[in-house]
Amino acid sequence: MVKLAEDHENNLQNVLNNSIELRSMNAFTDTNNVPVIPQQVSDKIFEIVSEIAPLYAQSQKFQGVGTISVPVEKAEPEDAEMLAEGIASVPVDHEIDTVELKPKRLTASLSATNQLLNGTTAGLETYFSNYLGRRIGNKLDNVILNGQANSDKTPVDMLGIYKFIDGTASVQTAEAAQLADAVITEYASLKQEYINGAMWVMNRDMFDKLLHLKNTQGDYYLVQWSQAQGYVLLGLPIQISEHAKADSVLLIIPAASLASFTSKDINIASVNNDSTTLLSDTTLFVACAHVHVAPVSLEAIRLLNITEA
Repeated sequence: MVKLAEDHENNLQNVLNNSIELRSMNAFTDTNNVPVIPQQVSDKIFEIVSEIAPLYAQSQKFQGVGTISVPVEKAEPEDAEMLAEGIASVPVDHEIDTVELKPKRLTASLSATNQLLNGTTAGLETYFSNYLGRRIGNKLDNVILNGQANSDKTPVDMLGIYKFIDGTASVQTAEAAQLADAVITEYASLKQEYINGAMWVMNRDMFDKLLHLKNTQGDYYLVQWSQAQGYVLLGLPIQISEHAKADSVLLIIPAASLASFTSKDINIASVNNDSTTLLSDTTLFVACAHVHVAPVSLEAIRLLNITEA
């Protein structure tokens, strides 16, 4: 298990200059031979991942080892009963579906020449943290929305949001000419209890269409700018994702609809002592996380698909 060094002096620069246990892909170690990475570096990369993948950042988070099962809410909860004294309550048969969360390895790597490492004196650790964090966050955002198909490298499917809600009442369709009214209807279909913490997710083309909608006076009105939240639609923040489904507007409450299970902190390792890196005079840096994110509630997700008239 990787241990974090809370007071390590020189941040990622120590990984750049002092890596050992190279073939086993470990970072430097402490006196007990336990792999150690700087606390600041791990926090920085997770901060970047959270910015790139806010759906993950706001999900229900679990941490541990192995596999866990999380309840999946697919139907409207049954109402409670108001009864007079002495009147027996009627039990309701309620089956609970679950989804199994088993963290998968999420890895980003970067190869740099030793000449670059030796000649760069400022900003290198920030650059590496940003680069690796963006790549991990970008992949995580894609998997959360679109899932991960079964393959030799990924033997277990990871269900994405779009597949999870496909064919359910959470999905509506409207013509492009009715875009504004359809988005307002989508917003109105969400229960009041879910409004806090909700966000819109769309690709840049859809954002551009909504941004340029005008009222009868010719004023842009649907998308507004908030100093605290950035662009907002009907008061809710907009997340622009290159992985969002084309011609669609997703309305989601991550804290109520997504569960994430992480088994380890970010592990940063370097390799510069194998035949490949020695021959090319390079160092390979690898950032690795173990995480699984899955949708768990239809009630907190809405999807609007836009079609041409």
